[in-house]
Amino acid sequence: MDGAQVAELDRIVNRRRVLRRGEYLFRHGESFSRLYALRCGSVKVYTQLHG
Repeated sequence: MDGAQVAELDRIVNRRRVLRRGEYLFRHGESFSRLYALRCGSVKVYTQLHG
């Protein structure tokens, strides 16, 4: 993203949330109520298969 795109994203984002390593953004089974956009960093997505 260039500077103008980052500025536009900052303008439309309602709330910011800083996550620390190991914190959860959301958990399996929670109802979908938000859309997340990463400004920097990365996330890991895990799915556990029951068998």
